[in-house]
Amino acid sequence: MRPRPTRSTRLQRRRHRAAALGLVGLTLMVAAFVGRPSRGAQLNIRSQDVRVLPVPKVPEMPKALAVTTSRIDVKPPRPRRVRRVWRQLPAPVHLSIPAIGSSSHMIPLAQNADGTIQTPSNTVETGWFTPGPGPGELGAALIVGHVDSYRGPGVFFHLRALRRGDAVNVTLANGHKLRFLVTGSKDVSKSQFPAKLVFARTTVPTLRLITCGGTFDRSTGHYLNNYIVFARLAGQA
Repeated sequence: MRPRPTRSTRLQRRRHRAAALGLVGLTLMVAAFVGRPSRGAQLNIRSQDVRVLPVPKVPEMPKALAVTTSRIDVKPPRPRRVRRVWRQLPAPVHLSIPAIGSSSHMIPLAQNADGTIQTPSNTVETGWFTPGPGPGELGAALIVGHVDSYRGPGVFFHLRALRRGDAVNVTLANGHKLRFLVTGSKDVSKSQFPAKLVFARTTVPTLRLITCGGTFDRSTGHYLNNYIVFARLAGQA
């Protein structure tokens, strides 16, 4: 015969059952909360695209190397016959890349005597290759900028942080703004620069943003690689 529970025993059992039910309820609430994203998370999902870029760490370089630092050394392929590029749009005057906080005045760049593309004389401006198409014109427009110098980061220091779909905005001399979207990127050795790919004809207006990258060779004052970003016209900005 089982002993009859006393009043204190019955009270203790009730407290244990209440505690157990409370724990189950709390577990269900936590599971429901974790399993279903909050409205705030859905509304702020775009904040995931915000980039927190590291503080640039630029190695110290001898001042004697400053004039040659970040030389692009891009040489267009030799054409079978010279074709004149007819200007379709006003010249570009400003480049803006919001995703990496880059904003620069644009200057025209010609070709050096050795066949390579000229580069801006400073690290805060970008330049476009004038013998080729301009931004927004049919074909591939080349835009060149420095990655850094002995003084610090250049206008294209964070070019590697760009992702597919990021915007590249170009302002023309007449005030019109063109919006390009990044489609890809490529890290190449300067000794094996893909000139045919970069200068290839395109059926739509495209951009090639070019800067230096890879290892810095102190003996020559040049980087060993080039970094190229490809973009395609999406419309007006």
